[in-house]
Amino acid sequence: MQEKKELLICSTPYLKSATVYSDTDVTLKACILYFHGGGLLYGQRDDLPPLHIERMTKAGYVIVSYDYPLAPAAKLDMILDDVCSSIAHYVEHPGLYCEGELPFYLWGRSAGAYLCLLAAAQGDLPTAPKGILSYYGYGFLCDNW
Repeated sequence: MQEKKELLICSTPYLKSATVYSDTDVTLKACILYFHGGGLLYGQRDDLPPLHIERMTKAGYVIVSYDYPLAPAAKLDMILDDVCSSIAHYVEHPGLYCEGELPFYLWGRSAGAYLCLLAAAQGDLPTAPKGILSYYGYGFLCDNW
């Protein structure tokens, strides 16, 4: 059975929310930490199409969808710090999100993909993700152009 729960995260400089999607009828494989798109200017954590949620949770993945501060009120360094703090929160408190410790992947669409790539490239996450799902992100960080 598909389950959806809302979390309030208080360990950052301000309150923020996350939505956790899972299926209680399947064995869990991993957790996917999702960051929405919107050009860093708009967007919200509940923008995932129901088909994505259904297919991924039925396949054994927990999806955690996070808020992050938006421009122009927040500059890129603040937005990126917040994304990294969300990832660290999952690593440090996995029991708040799901049963047991699961490996995690980062997933973003557009600006969210860009933020996932930047967060992983910094190399200072408490644990490296197993991979990154970049849906139409802003580019590849390893290009030497």
